[in-house]
Amino acid sequence: MNVKVFAPSPELKSYIKQYVYYNIEKQLIPRNLKFIPSGKSFMIFNFGDPFLIYNQAHCKWLLQTGNIIVGQQDAYYLLSPGKELIQFCIVFHPTGFYRLFNQTISELVNKSAPLEFLINHEIFPRIGDMRAEKINPELIANELNNFFWKQFLFAKRKYSFIEYSIGLINSRNGIITIKELANISNTCERNYRRRFVEIVGISPKKYIQLIRLQSIFQSTKIRLLKKSIGVI
Repeated sequence: MNVKVFAPSPELKSYIKQYVYYNIEKQLIPRNLKFIPSGKSFMIFNFGDPFLIYNQAHCKWLLQTGNIIVGQQDAYYLLSPGKELIQFCIVFHPTGFYRLFNQTISELVNKSAPLEFLINHEIFPRIGDMRAEKINPELIANELNNFFWKQFLFAKRKYSFIEYSIGLINSRNGIITIKELANISNTCERNYRRRFVEIVGISPKKYIQLIRLQSIFQSTKIRLLKKSIGVI
């Protein structure tokens, strides 16, 4: 098992949360990996075997291969790996993909799309070709930092009130209403919802629910940890 986490370069930290590389043999992980939605989208380079995804949109399992963009997930999903799960993953902040590429991924809720369908750039097949060589995750992270830096120079600052309101939702663990967010953003609820979906990829109502779920999940983990060490 080999798992490495890389931070993006400082100027990219408000767009990209982290890079994650993992190389895990199937016998070391459960038959199905269960994930709770995070409110973030992903870019995935798959160097290992094809894998299967099960969620609300794909109740009969969907075979995934190659490099993909994964949109927002609004419910739990399952991943069934092949013989090896070898991936390099870019985890975007909720507004990160839209701001870097000026493209909405609202049509990819609970779905994915081949990377080249949305973004045409020579770096992606170049990274994909590394599957035939010895994979160097540090080199991939550096290549991507350089690529995203160029995107950063043209990054969009439209509707910055959405990004500000996401900070409020997160800081309050989802205990806030859309009416409050629209008022703080100095816009009407209808416009707020429309811009939120365009930039984040899901509705503000669903995002608030996800953040509440994440808060409950984290609180439960902390309580179980304290109980296991006899703190409570």
